[in-house]
Amino acid sequence: ACVACGRHDVVAADVDSCPVFETDPIATGVDAMDYLKYCDLGGTALLSLGRYADAAELFLRATTAPATAPAAAHASAHKKYVLCSLLAEGACAFASSLPKYASPAVQRHVRGACAAYASFAEAYATGSVAAARARFAESREAFDRDGKFMTRLAETALGSLHRRAVRKLTETHISSSLADIACDAQLTGGEAEAERVVLEMIDAREIYAKIDASTRSVTFLDAADDPFAAEEEAAALAGAVAEARALAERVRRKDDTLRASRAYVNATADLVYSGPAGGKAKPEEGKRIPGDADGDGEEDD
Repeated sequence: ACVACGRHDVVAADVDSCPVFETDPIATGVDAMDYLKYCDLGGTALLSLGRYADAAELFLRATTAPATAPAAAHASAHKKYVLCSLLAEGACAFASSLPKYASPAVQRHVRGACAAYASFAEAYATGSVAAARARFAESREAFDRDGKFMTRLAETALGSLHRRAVRKLTETHISSSLADIACDAQLTGGEAEAERVVLEMIDAREIYAKIDASTRSVTFLDAADDPFAAEEEAAALAGAVAEARALAERVRRKDDTLRASRAYVNATADLVYSGPAGGKAKPEEGKRIPGDADGDGEEDD
């Protein structure tokens, strides 16, 4: 309901505070298709807020969730994952094939259904605006078939190539003329368009720079000179630490659950004490069995 009425901020707050990593259909009635819907709606909300990396992660969770057969939702999620990855990272690690732990059936389905998106991602990753535009034109029909939303998202990804080129300049240059920026970023509007793009990126805090109107040049600044950048970095670090702790706690709980399960106990009950004939086995050299204080291989009274 929140996605439908445009309250993406509410959805994002819920996804952040109560992430879902596993479901129990018997206890909750939440099945696999419900989880795919959760990932799609949550990812769409994060995407609308410009949180492309977080959105890509949710879409990838949908396509790699355990499944015995593919569904249309898998291909839809993967297409959004590819485009969000391009916007977040400039490349897509699993554009043409999913991680090995994904369902083989979903792997085959996604490979065929998302070929146009994988092709576009390959051209985008080269950094060539001309190549990406040509591949976009070739894939335009596939984007249109998936709806206006997907076409607009692909266009947004295509447009981000210019900004990515400008960000690369900040890594190798202290300053640059607007004319050179327009050339390097392949901006057809020349200096005027380069100035507009740089101003937009400064306003969005994508880069730290100042424009000298008299020389028509841009001086790139160090993020460390901006007091707000340090606060953002500290907040991001604190969030990463909290996420790592939560992950460690989930792993610990899962480990405890598995160790206490009847299946695990039955499978490992005979591994320590049973020998080749089912009797007590001698402990390995240098190791003691529980309750053997003197190390003679026999359990003490």
